[in-house]
Amino acid sequence: MKRYKEYQTISLPWLNNIPANWTMHRNKVFLHESKDVVGNKSKDYTLLSLTLNGIIPRDVSSGKGKFPSDFGTYKIIRPNDIVFCLFDVDETPRTVGLSNLNGMLTGAYDVFHVSGINSRYLLYYYLCLDDVKALRPLYKGLRKTINIDTFLGTRMPVPPSAEQDQIVRYLDWQVSKINRLIAAKRKQIEMLREERRVNIDYVFANMQTGVSLKRSAYPWIGSIPTDWSIRAFGKIAVVKSNLVSPSDHFDLFQISPASIEKHTGRIIAHQTVEESGVESANHMFFRGQILFSKIRPRLNKVTIAPYDGLCSAEVYPIETVLYTPYLKYYMLSAYFNRQYDIHMSDRARMPKLNKEELATFEVVIPPNDIQKSIVRTIEASNEKIDKLICVMEKQIDSIRSLSTRLISDVVTGQIDVRGIEIPDFEFTPDVDSAEADTEDETEAEDEEV
Repeated sequence: MKRYKEYQTISLPWLNNIPANWTMHRNKVFLHESKDVVGNKSKDYTLLSLTLNGIIPRDVSSGKGKFPSDFGTYKIIRPNDIVFCLFDVDETPRTVGLSNLNGMLTGAYDVFHVSGINSRYLLYYYLCLDDVKALRPLYKGLRKTINIDTFLGTRMPVPPSAEQDQIVRYLDWQVSKINRLIAAKRKQIEMLREERRVNIDYVFANMQTGVSLKRSAYPWIGSIPTDWSIRAFGKIAVVKSNLVSPSDHFDLFQISPASIEKHTGRIIAHQTVEESGVESANHMFFRGQILFSKIRPRLNKVTIAPYDGLCSAEVYPIETVLYTPYLKYYMLSAYFNRQYDIHMSDRARMPKLNKEELATFEVVIPPNDIQKSIVRTIEASNEKIDKLICVMEKQIDSIRSLSTRLISDVVTGQIDVRGIEIPDFEFTPDVDSAEADTEDETEAEDEEV
């Protein structure tokens, strides 16, 4: 793609030149701070979150995350307001979002009305800076905070109005195509993950073919080989409770329900106790123990600890007399999942499985050599699936990197898109439907900074 014919030199820490026909203006020309709070009318406003997917309604009923006892200091958000998180900038995955909703957002964020500039151009510009944390030269203090006066006094490049509109339309068009491509690959990944889940049940069922069977007393289990047995979970495994102070174990890893990928048994977040900011007492777990999330247990967040560490109260460390990998896969299987409706009391708002309920679950127990054979068969098949998933995840990362570079080059004038004809299109947002429990929320703690 072509560049502009002429450029001018500028002195921003993250940008050295812009097109000669662009101007430089301070943020305060376009951003007007809003401090309107909901006060005693919080019930009239939808609670919003700033996330990697933009500003979205927050699911209060999920019980996930921190909620204040009083929302009175939450700020009112209106369509076309832009929101910045100007503290803990390096640690916060997304620090800028443009709202198309009416609602309220934590008072820890800074809210601005936008005028005199295309608000989506402004958004794209600060997204490209946020992706590489380019505002680092503006940070102050241990919490990497940008003073609001410093931020408002910072200059930004501003194309002519018609050019802003063309840039936004071009990027919306290209980003939509990229989002559709990513969505297609996510769908393929989800299909592979479903194949992985089905594969576990298939292996369990296939191990029973060609052998003598006996009818079990449990309809959700059916018949099993004559040399297999069934015992209550509480007879073959125990939940270990070992509360310790996080301050004595800062160097260990901390596991929460969000750290465990649903249905697969993979740990997807590795943070030390110090990095995760844990303050309350946690349970100590040890390498080789099963870790099981009691929150929303149908998500099947079950894994085997690869190291010693601490886990939140929502995660059970479990020891078993069975072959540990076998019990993990059994807990991921339909045999185990069918029992939630039977043994777990109804908690519609936030389902939890307590220890007493878990102890009543029935476990199918093959001989030890069959347990190991089941595990080998499952893992051999899953290894092929995991390799395909890994390839597609890397492809998504590469596509995202290209998208980030494209946005940066266009919004800073390193690429000239003025003469490009843009067809009619429908904007496609980036919505990660694969994670229904919205684990990428970056809601700030409810505190003033």
